[in-house]
Amino acid sequence: MPNQKKRRADIRDAVVRMRGEAVRRRCEVIRKRYEVIRKRGEVPVLISQALILFSQALSLFSQAYIIRDETPGR
Repeated sequence: MPNQKKRRADIRDAVVRMRGEAVRRRCEVIRKRYEVIRKRGEVPVLISQALILFSQALSLFSQAYIIRDETPGR
């Protein structure tokens, strides 16, 4: 049983790491898109796009923590 628990923990940790990497990559894309919009200087577009991108980033971070919160023994 201890080996099975360790294996499950290792799998869970790997999934959390992969999700974290996906979040980091997506946030980098969001940051680059924001920079492009900012350089254009279009204020209404900038504000609306910034809000959309921020909400996407929050969603990704919450997804990363769902796995951690749903795992037993933590």
